[in-house]
Amino acid sequence: LTSLFRGKRTAQLFPGRHITDSLHNEYLLTVCNSSVTQQKKAEQLRKEKGSPGVFPQEHLPPMIDTPTLYPEINRLLAELYSGARAVLGDSFIGMYLDGSLACGAFDFASDVDFVIVTEVDVVGETFDALQALHERLALLDPVWGNKLEGSYISPAGLRHYDPEHAMHTNFEWGEGERLKMAAHDATWDIHRYILREHGVRMAGPPPQELID
Repeated sequence: LTSLFRGKRTAQLFPGRHITDSLHNEYLLTVCNSSVTQQKKAEQLRKEKGSPGVFPQEHLPPMIDTPTLYPEINRLLAELYSGARAVLGDSFIGMYLDGSLACGAFDFASDVDFVIVTEVDVVGETFDALQALHERLALLDPVWGNKLEGSYISPAGLRHYDPEHAMHTNFEWGEGERLKMAAHDATWDIHRYILREHGVRMAGPPPQELID
């Protein structure tokens, strides 16, 4: 939530206030809580075009091929999904969309926020293989491949904030970015909220089952 574009949107919504991470979170929460109209529009588009839209439906199949209204993003997400499944194997639990795609605030200046839930923490050869996956995705689609931003997180780490277990694998958007371990501190609770209330389930159990 640190892009220049997000900063501009936040500044427009909260004029005269210093842009901080917490203010970005306040902005995103405001957008999510005011997105009912946009959700209705997305549902109407889904009915008209036969697409699931960008919002979770009550009953989803194990994986959905069109989680968003944008074909190029759907193709990239399908590559991320299949690549992550191949790397993680039985450790793969689920994949979800977060952020603006989940809240109805997405535009072409946005990043593509995802969360992949893994049975165990990502380390060692698995970490390296996921880094190679993101490098391949950036070459496959230089625009959206470089706008992926997300976390690989265990069920225990996702369920609630635990200061003793707050370091998780993270990938930030931007050309040349690398997978890293990053603190998912109390400010990351905004992601838990968005996932639980608005998250788009591509595969796995409903996010409400994973988050307190």
